Amino acid sequence: MIAERLKVEPEYSDLADQFVEQRIRAERMSRRNASHGETTFDAIYEQLAISLGLTLDRCERMKAMELKTELDVSIPIMSTIAEIRLLLEQGMRVVLISDMYHSADFIRSLLHQCCPDIASRCKLYVSSEHLKTKGSGALFHHVSEVEKAPLSRLSHSGDHPQSDVMVPRRIGARGTVRSEGVLRSWEKPAVERSVRCQILSGRARQYRLQGKSLQAQIGYSIAAPIFAGYVAWVLRESEAAGIGTLGFLARDGYLLSRVAEKLQEAGLGQGISIEYVYSSRAVWRLAATTSETYESTLNWALLTEKETTVEGVMTRLGLTSSDLPSADPFVVEMSRADAWRLAPLTSKRQAALKRVLLRQEMAEKSLAAAAKQRDLLLRYLQDKGMLSTQRTGIVDVGWKGSSQAALARILGEDRPINGFYICLASMGKRVSASPMQAFCGPPDQAHFNDAWIGKWAPMVEILATAPHGSLNEYSEDEQGNVIPVLDEQGLAITAWGYDDLVQGCLDSVRENGELFQQESFRTDSIESLRQFTNLLESPWLDKEFAECIGRFPFSPDSGSRTVGEIGPIISLRNAVAFLFGNQRTRNEITIWPNGAGIRSGRAARLVLSGNTAGGLHSLFLIARGRIDLLVPLPIKRYLMQKLPLPVIRFIERLLLGKVVSG
Repeated sequence: MIAERLKVEPEYSDLADQFVEQRIRAERMSRRNASHGETTFDAIYEQLAISLGLTLDRCERMKAMELKTELDVSIPIMSTIAEIRLLLEQGMRVVLISDMYHSADFIRSLLHQCCPDIASRCKLYVSSEHLKTKGSGALFHHVSEVEKAPLSRLSHSGDHPQSDVMVPRRIGARGTVRSEGVLRSWEKPAVERSVRCQILSGRARQYRLQGKSLQAQIGYSIAAPIFAGYVAWVLRESEAAGIGTLGFLARDGYLLSRVAEKLQEAGLGQGISIEYVYSSRAVWRLAATTSETYESTLNWALLTEKETTVEGVMTRLGLTSSDLPSADPFVVEMSRADAWRLAPLTSKRQAALKRVLLRQEMAEKSLAAAAKQRDLLLRYLQDKGMLSTQRTGIVDVGWKGSSQAALARILGEDRPINGFYICLASMGKRVSASPMQAFCGPPDQAHFNDAWIGKWAPMVEILATAPHGSLNEYSEDEQGNVIPVLDEQGLAITAWGYDDLVQGCLDSVRENGELFQQESFRTDSIESLRQFTNLLESPWLDKEFAECIGRFPFSPDSGSRTVGEIGPIISLRNAVAFLFGNQRTRNEITIWPNGAGIRSGRAARLVLSGNTAGGLHSLFLIARGRIDLLVPLPIKRYLMQKLPLPVIRFIERLLLGKVVSG
């Protein structure tokens, strides 16, 4: 933060780039040179002056700048202040102890800034003044002597597990930890040396200390930096392209559209009309279907996902069970015990259903439904201002641009629409007349690739969903207005607490809008996305966080009637099935194995942990004679480049167990 202030001061701009590293080094060196193990603010700057070649005058002004910055950004921990006030009211003697290189006078000025009553009533002991530290225990002994209180009567609390808990206990005092002021894993800065990220981190902690729900904290600390940076980029790109209207596609565009409105209130992209558009890939794909593309749409509808049924396929084609030919043997079979609605769509049933749906009369019914949805969609978009003479754009999270491709087929090349996404898969449905742009484009695309999207897309969509159901179809009300017809999945999302997440995100955008609007924040925003996914797979993830995210309602199949949890508590049996199952089996058990493991019992958690899972899977591959799969890919590539082909073939046969010795 000091370095950023130095950049805007012409006299010090030459020092800004090296300040952070040299400041850290100066503190380390001054501590090393101190025989008593503690240093002072003046000693640090003496060392810094030598390293940077500062004159006495420049050194003093830099010291003043750092002290002012400390005063500007320090925030009180109200729960600690409240507890101290309560102890004082009860007549307890309270002293304040700090391991800090700043002087006691400066620490007292910080206290006067937030709690003058405590500053005036409590004695203060600072390590830099007494040259004794809590970490060594010497400062506690000193306080005991001065206050004439035996160590056994000293009850100390602080946020450092060693200096504030273990050391007091070791010398006979009582030590308890106070964790309120410690940054939670989801509050830590995405870029350690980014001033913006440090400010956001401090404000996120302060937001939590106001008693906000964990969902609200996630919205403030995680969703806001990711989505505000993305939406700010969308607004800037849209202004540059002359886009007049942006349609944020449901459901992932719900929170994004709310963020856009907040950024506009702060002055960004105010000339652009923001519209929230109820949409779904299934409905738009059906609306784009013609006689030439019917079979392609049919094949897409037949894709087997978890719990896909005949009813699910029919819905995707705009049909109902009453549209089926009642005399067909397959239809007769599926009519028994309501099987068309309940029975899973096996490969055999899939082939039989495809035969029925390829009949001309079935195709005509589906195409009629497609034409109706196409007409309603165009009227709906017209009402939203999406078909005006100005260029328009659509905004989504990702990942293949299917909705944009469908809309492009409906509108034709004469009316191109720009598409904006956080990430795009390499196999996305590109449309030449309708450009697609990815926030995490080159060079970040090397990290946010197809494998990343396949693994993390559902988890990102948790943050960017909506407190309402998915679009089933477009319809008309009694006045002839086009209205969206939604399912009821939004009820579970609301029950989880998504409204709190939205509020937390919007609170953050309101308080930090000046940071999010900066063009250079794009890098911090992308790093925030990377940090979020790293947090999700961390073995040290807070259980409280895992419980909250793990309970989020989720269904792998958009047409499924069953809604489970994205990281459910699982049994040992399911953990083992996950370990050795194929991708479909894994998805049926959990989308988020790390969270599920943290929430589950010890045995399941052990199986799902990285080292155990890797070891068991290795044994499994060896047992199946697939030792070749244990060789890391980079080593395989290196060997294939260096070794002669006959040797490579022999090694392959050896690893596959096809070479028998003897």
